[in-house]
Amino acid sequence: MVITKGKSTVDILGETGIVVTRTFAAPRSMVFDALTKPELLQRWLLGPEGWTMPTCEVDLRVGGRIRFYWKSADGKELQLSGVFIAIDAPKGFSANQRFDLGFIGPEEKLTYILEDQGDETLMRAEIVYPTREIRNGSLQSGMTDGMETSYARMDEVLESR
Repeated sequence: MVITKGKSTVDILGETGIVVTRTFAAPRSMVFDALTKPELLQRWLLGPEGWTMPTCEVDLRVGGRIRFYWKSADGKELQLSGVFIAIDAPKGFSANQRFDLGFIGPEEKLTYILEDQGDETLMRAEIVYPTREIRNGSLQSGMTDGMETSYARMDEVLESR
């Protein structure tokens, strides 16, 4: 099953994962920065229109913590926290993460792999969930629409640098 959303392609990865691939018109180091620097993340990692990220904490080291807090124009809140488990700048990183505001979601493993493609960067985001049911629920939640909306914003951030 392959889903195409804008410039992103989403495919099944093993029994419990997905892989999102997308190309950005920027060098790998810039894409890595956009994925790890709070001042850049707060400009693009927002999901649907009307959301902001008032809190963005990234301690970019193995064992370092991640905390993202989003708020919508109509008062909804969402928070994600995690821990870096591997970093190979600017080639990518892995982190264990979970949504944890009002509910404790299942832990998922996120791995970003960045490959040079001339003047562009091929991004591969692998997300592995604890079960197939959780993976399928995430796919049905509209998550892929929010990801593509955010990645389109990331294009704009990269163009402005």
